[in-house]
Amino acid sequence: MAFGEQLNYLLESAAEYERKHYRAVGEARVASLSVQDVSLTQGKPSLAVLKVCVDATQNDAVDELGHSVRKKGALAHFIEVVIMTYVAEKGWLVGQEDDTPVKSC
Repeated sequence: MAFGEQLNYLLESAAEYERKHYRAVGEARVASLSVQDVSLTQGKPSLAVLKVCVDATQNDAVDELGHSVRKKGALAHFIEVVIMTYVAEKGWLVGQEDDTPVKSC
């Protein structure tokens, strides 16, 4: 689950896929995950920073004819830096996510 700017980004991306009649096929896989930092300071939102390597070699985005829309030569592994925020009544939510394409995890 996400909130704020991250949620808006995900909703806008999904709407763009829908407009272009793209769909996702296959699955991405978390190859590694590590907790980089945790902040539990009284009176401030609780935060956790995660570093995740995602292997996207088994997924793709395709157009309505089933043709890949992935750019030729695009890398299929990503290092994601994810900032999670604890929101009362909802739990840990993604507040920010930045990714960098890499050759492998």
